[in-house]
Amino acid sequence: MLSRMLPARAFGARGFSALPKITTLSNGVRVATQQTKGPAASVGVYVDVGVRDETPDMFGAGKLFEKVALTGTKTRAGSKFASELESVGGVANVEVGRERTALQVSVPKGGEKKSLELIADALLNGGADAKAVEAAADGETGATIEDVILDRLHQAAFRDCGLGNSIAVAEGTPSSIQAFQSMFCGSRSVVVAVGDVNHDEIVKTAESSLGKLAAGQGPVVPNTPYFLGSEMIYRNDDMGPTAYVGVGWPSVPYKSADSIAFGVMRATLGEFEKNSSIMPDKISGNRMINAMANRMNVGCTDRYQTHLCQYRDTGMLALVGACDEVAVRHMVLEFMFNTTMLAYSTQEEEIARGKRLFKGSLLAGQGSVAKRTDTIGTQLLAYGRVIPSEELITRIDAVDRDEVRRVAWQYIQDAEIVTTALGPLHGMPHYYEVRKMTHWVRY
Repeated sequence: MLSRMLPARAFGARGFSALPKITTLSNGVRVATQQTKGPAASVGVYVDVGVRDETPDMFGAGKLFEKVALTGTKTRAGSKFASELESVGGVANVEVGRERTALQVSVPKGGEKKSLELIADALLNGGADAKAVEAAADGETGATIEDVILDRLHQAAFRDCGLGNSIAVAEGTPSSIQAFQSMFCGSRSVVVAVGDVNHDEIVKTAESSLGKLAAGQGPVVPNTPYFLGSEMIYRNDDMGPTAYVGVGWPSVPYKSADSIAFGVMRATLGEFEKNSSIMPDKISGNRMINAMANRMNVGCTDRYQTHLCQYRDTGMLALVGACDEVAVRHMVLEFMFNTTMLAYSTQEEEIARGKRLFKGSLLAGQGSVAKRTDTIGTQLLAYGRVIPSEELITRIDAVDRDEVRRVAWQYIQDAEIVTTALGPLHGMPHYYEVRKMTHWVRY
C-alpha cells in the first residue's frame, strides 16, 4: 500500500493542481478530479472489494473477472466494447488485488466521459459473455514464480481468513462473477479523473453511469486475521538448478502509526538482481546485498525482493528470493540474519539510505496521469483523503535508528514467521531452525 501513497503536491512541475476536488454522490460514490494542462488524461473506478472478500463458492472469481471484464458486457458485445474504446483512443487496464478492484483507462484529452461510461459498464456488467468466461477459466493468471511464492506466503500466514485466498488462480463461472460483482456498492467506490477535465461534467457522467449502484455499506471484517506461523514447502528436484524461497513476518495495517517505519525497513533491506547494478555487487553499501554477493565467493542469490503488504487490519513483511540449489541454506541464513539485525544492530547511515530510497520509490515515475489516478483512488479508499507530500515526507524524516529498532523489536524480533519454497530444496533449513533465527542470544 505504501508504494502507492503518492503525495499530491509533488506534481506541481508537471501541472497538477494541489489537491483533487471531491464530490460524493447520493449513493456514496466519491468522485475526485485533478487538473493538468497536458494532452493526456486518465479515468479510473476503484472499489474496496478484492480476492479477500471471496467466499468458498466464488473462489477464483475475482481474478477471473479481471481477465474477462473487458470482453463484453450485458449491453455491449466484446467487439462493440473494443470499438468504442478504440474510438476515443483509450487503453484500459483491470486489476483485482486482495482488497481492491480497479478499472482504469488512459485516453487522450476529450475522451474522459466516454471512457468512464465504458469502465462503469464493465464494472457492473462485465463478464457476461459465457464463452469468454469459459475460455478464461483455465486457472492461469500470468503470475511469475516469485508471485506464486508471495501468494503462498499469504496462504500459509492467513489460512483461516480471506487474505489467504490465492490471487494466482482464475476460475469460476458467470454466476460466480456475478456474485463477486454483487459486493460492489457506492460506499465502497471511488471515481477518479486526472487531466484537463471539468469536474462537474465528470460528476454528471458518474451519476448517470454509477448512480443506480446500491449505496451498501463499508467492508465488514468480523475478526482480525491471525498470523499463523507455518511453512509450505514444495520440493521438486526436477525443476532445474534454481530454487525459490520466501520468508514472511507479521507487519501492521496501512493506517498504523508504525507503517512508515516498516516502509523504511523495507527500503533498508532493499532488492537485488545479480550483476544488474552499475556498482559492483560485492562493494554495495547495502549490508544485505553486500553479504549476499560475497557469500560462497560467487554470491548466494540470483535476485531477491522485499515486499511490504499492508491491509485494513494486518500486514506482512516478506523476502522472496531465487538462488542456485546449492545456495538455498546460505540465502535463508542471510534473509534471517539481516532482518533480525534490524532489532539489534541498525546503523544510522543504513536508515538514512533507506529513507532516501523510500522517498524515491514514492515519487519516481509518478508523474503520469495514470499513476496519479491510481494514487488518488487508492488513497481515498484506504485513508479517506489524499495525503499531501509535506505530511508524508515529514513522517519519513521523523523515523530514526531508534524508531526502527523499536518497531523491529516489537513486531519482528522473536515473532512467528511463515516460510515457503519451491524447487530443488535439499539445503532448505527446517522450520524450527529458521524460527530460532528470529532472535539472538547475546552475552
